[in-house]
Order: sequence, then structure tokens, then C-alpha cells
Amino acid sequence: MKLPYLIYKRIRVGLGLTFGFILMYGALTSNINPSLISIGIGFFMIHLFGDVYNDYCDYHEDLRNGRYDKLTVSKKLTPIRMRDLSFALLAIGLLILSAFDLVLFVAGLYYGALLFAYSNHSIRLKRYHIKSYLLAATTVWPVIVFSLNYFFAESLTLLNALFVVFCMSQYLYIGCQKDSTDRKDDTNLFLANRWKAAWAACAVSSAIALISLAGISLSPALLALWVANAGVKVLNVTKIYTRSITRTVRSRLILLEFLTPYAYSIGVML
Repeated sequence: MKLPYLIYKRIRVGLGLTFGFILMYGALTSNINPSLISIGIGFFMIHLFGDVYNDYCDYHEDLRNGRYDKLTVSKKLTPIRMRDLSFALLAIGLLILSAFDLVLFVAGLYYGALLFAYSNHSIRLKRYHIKSYLLAATTVWPVIVFSLNYFFAESLTLLNALFVVFCMSQYLYIGCQKDSTDRKDDTNLFLANRWKAAWAACAVSSAIALISLAGISLSPALLALWVANAGVKVLNVTKIYTRSITRTVRSRLILLEFLTPYAYSIGVML
């Protein structure tokens, strides 16, 4: 695979979740400005650290799963180089956040520590499946949003709270559904549980994400976005339920999920 495509595959999750959520926060609170973008880049770098470090730790699993969309499996970078790159990204992200506020730095440090613990073989939170996904989703996003509220002097409104719920449930949904196509892992949510039990985690988290997204969609343009997002989720969850999901189809559906924060931000600003 070509290097630009491999780089795109590696950065799109962080852009679609972490950076995208922070952009949504800026649109929702009318704080789209250079400071917010810079802070978003800082948190994005920390998310990217987690993804790159995971590629280092999961190299042998990725080989078994035929993950040639990974820089390591495609032999563009050795696992050791991926490890070194991951810690460089973490340092850059924390340095950016430290330039703004100590509270943001601490939030970034917590995010980075959790991502490290998720993949590191000595800790390996990943082996706890749904518990580790819940821990990340329900603690990281309240911490990040509250640190943003502190920096931008925003109060916790109903819209702000609904946004936190959306971030938590969307993050959980994306984490759960990805396991449905990695069937040669040592273990994951779908391998460790009955298929329907794992599917239920995807379905419930997607439903909560849709309900909370509806709560922060206050214009006709955003309502149209909600309908489109609902369609994507229903299709993905249905295919997972019937075990007809493939990595290619899932990747395309999740790309639309990753574009949702950007469409939402544009819709709010219009």
C-alpha cells in the first residue's frame, strides 16, 4: 500500500474522534479560535500516540489479521520505530497543552497514561474488553471537556452535558464495533463474549450517541445530519448482528462517523 494511504489510515481515527470532538465543542460554545485549534492539535497528538503505540504493541496480532493498512505490517516502519515515534508524538502533544494551561496538561497526561495502559503488555487494559472501553469513554471525555470549560470559562449547561454524553457514547461505540472484524486477535470483545452480547454493547452505545446527538442538534441542517448518522449506525449495527460485516464495509461506514463532527461544526457555524 502507498505511504500516503497508510498515513491517512493511521491519523483518521484521531481526527474523527479527538480532534473532531474538540472542534464540536468549539462550535457548540462559540469558541472556534486559534487557541481551540491548537489545543485540539495537542489532544490529537496524544490520541495519535495511543494509536501508534498500539501498532507497536499489537504487531503480531496485526500480522495474523492481515492488517496491511498498518505501517508496521506493510514494512514502512519497524515496530521499534513506531514505538519511538509514539513517544515523540506524546511529548509534542503534552508540550502544546502545557503552553496553554496546567489543567489542560493534566487532562492530556491522563489521556496519554490511559492509552499507554491500554496497549502496554505489562498492564494491557485491552484484555478487559468492555471494561477498558467504558473506563476510557466515561473518564477521558468528562476530563477533557471540563478542562476546556475551565480554560474558556464556560459553565456546565444542559447542552454541554449532552455533548459530554455524546462524546462518551460515540467513543465507546467506535471502540466496541471495531472488534467485530478482528477475528484473529488473541482476544477482543467479540471473541471473549457471545456474539449477541458484544453486539448489544455496540447497539446500546450507538443508541445513546444518537439520543445525545439529537439533543444538541437544534437546527434543520443538524437534524438532517442526525438522520444520516442514524442511517449509518443502523446499517453497521445490523451487519454486525447478522455477521455479514466486513472490514472494508465497516471502514467506509466509520469514515462517515468520523466526518460527523466536522459536518456538525459547519452546521452550527452556519
